[in-house]
Amino acid sequence: MTPRASELVLHIGTEKTGSTSIQSHLATNDERLRAAGILVPRAGTDRASTADHGGAWHLGIATACCDWQRTQDLAQRFGLRSEDDQIGFRERTLRELGDELGAASFEVGKLVLSCEHFHSRYFSPESVERLAAALAPHADRITVVVYVARQDRLAVKKASTSVVAGAMNLADVIPAARGPRGRLNPYYDYAGLWDRYRRAFPDAEIRVRTVGGRDPGDTDVVDDFFDVLGLGTSDFERVGSRNEGLRLSPAGLRVLDLLTGRFGRTALQYSARGLVNRLRQLAPGSGFSELVDRTAAIEFMHAFAESNDRLARDAGLATPLFDDDFEDYASGPSPVDQESVDLLVALLGELGRENLRLLRSSSIDQALGHPPLRTPDRRDPLPALRLSGARGTLRVEGGDLFDPLAVDEHWGVAPGGPVRPAQSDGAATAWMIVENSQGPRRLSIELLGGSSERLTVTATTGASRARGSGGTVVLAIPTGVHVVEITAELSDDDGSGDRDSDDQGFDGLQLRWA
Repeated sequence: MTPRASELVLHIGTEKTGSTSIQSHLATNDERLRAAGILVPRAGTDRASTADHGGAWHLGIATACCDWQRTQDLAQRFGLRSEDDQIGFRERTLRELGDELGAASFEVGKLVLSCEHFHSRYFSPESVERLAAALAPHADRITVVVYVARQDRLAVKKASTSVVAGAMNLADVIPAARGPRGRLNPYYDYAGLWDRYRRAFPDAEIRVRTVGGRDPGDTDVVDDFFDVLGLGTSDFERVGSRNEGLRLSPAGLRVLDLLTGRFGRTALQYSARGLVNRLRQLAPGSGFSELVDRTAAIEFMHAFAESNDRLARDAGLATPLFDDDFEDYASGPSPVDQESVDLLVALLGELGRENLRLLRSSSIDQALGHPPLRTPDRRDPLPALRLSGARGTLRVEGGDLFDPLAVDEHWGVAPGGPVRPAQSDGAATAWMIVENSQGPRRLSIELLGGSSERLTVTATTGASRARGSGGTVVLAIPTGVHVVEITAELSDDDGSGDRDSDDQGFDGLQLRWA
């Protein structure tokens, strides 16, 4: 007979609502919990993540019962390569859970499982039903605990992690509320989450709490969760927060977005933590909300209004479920500004030439996925300039350091063909890092091949600006490390504003000291 606890408390998240804090407090207070008849099992945890979650993160159970197509990345942590592997892992994990429950040296009144992926990966009714069937033999009754934050604030917090990982651009902080078929995004649809768990756990108590509002008296998730366990604030030891969040100024966030978005997480691995920490010192702020358009956040929340009202009604909560304060957001879209450029220059100057070389030679080439180009003397590796999937060649004369930093979406190119200014506006913009170690000099920028003779080029740094026709411009570059913005505009033949279909853009850039 499978050993049973009197009650199983299942904490399902949601993500970014203090789950890591709950898990670290559970681990820190393990002895106190056991003395109170509460078991936080080691079975089903991710033992490699004890530093962040204290050994109370039940990722293994979440992985074992989830739909295979939604957990393959997590499954790799446990060496699972197929759905058959997952089935075997599920059986082993649940057997280990039963063995640990039976081997407990005390009578287990409450069995506690915690993982936010019970929210973020369990989008199908079948996955939640599979979880319910797996847990039912281990307790007489089940309590499901879920904390929910206002959807726009959840999106902003989620972006903090994704931008650092190079998996998101700042423009995508507020995602689409609905999918191609018009269905609400299940990650943010709390009423849908309630429906799935209510159907799979028909006899369970489901406790929903709102967090992350403006009221200082809002729910403290650790206090509230330990209250669910029957413990007061004086009955457990407090530990510091393990998740500081990415609280940077708008300029700091733009700089991080440029670096991670263009070089990728792997490319910045050598100094990612130090880079973010230095940005926190150089550009402290309140975080991503300052870069989010207020109208976009309001429209996003409006899409979930009916879902939130239904959750409040079904869960017995007051309406409206969340406040309607959007004052933290920007009053309009916020473009890249000179402050961001100056901050980037300062940061790169601190990193120094050797670290810039490391970024260039080991990381950019790796991110571009091809061997480095080299100068004629083959001493200095140069990356290719990748433009929307095609590559124009960056040629350098003079021996100093030039690196492509970022190319925005206005570059339009035919795969394998020449670089073309985007047909939408006939203009293209690129950012480049330039190091000048030999005193004030003039940099010649020449567009090569194609229709480059019909391109007007504007080059700008924080200290100077120049404009030239015929695909060429000469820009004054002071001593030091600088970010150069190069904009190419395609002219028309007859002044009508129309561009010919045979416009060939340009094939590459040549940079040399004039």
